[in-house]
Amino acid sequence: MCPSYDEGMNRLFNATYDAKERVFRVDDAPEGVVDGATVTLLALESPKDDDPARPWIKFRGCLSEENGAELAALIEEMFPTEK
Repeated sequence: MCPSYDEGMNRLFNATYDAKERVFRVDDAPEGVVDGATVTLLALESPKDDDPARPWIKFRGCLSEENGAELAALIEEMFPTEK
């Protein structure tokens, strides 16, 4: 971690990388970050929707947490895993 890391300043926002300009362009202005501020970025690349090894990835985020838990329970009931 950076020496000046402050847990109270954590922010999560989406950005798109512009290779030509070598900058990250944020979708919305991050609250509390002033113009010209220096920030440390952690880049987590989103998985591609057309990944042939993981065709189910295109459905990520389409269920609420509650519905996802319900579906997971049904799948576990139909195809129990050894514990």
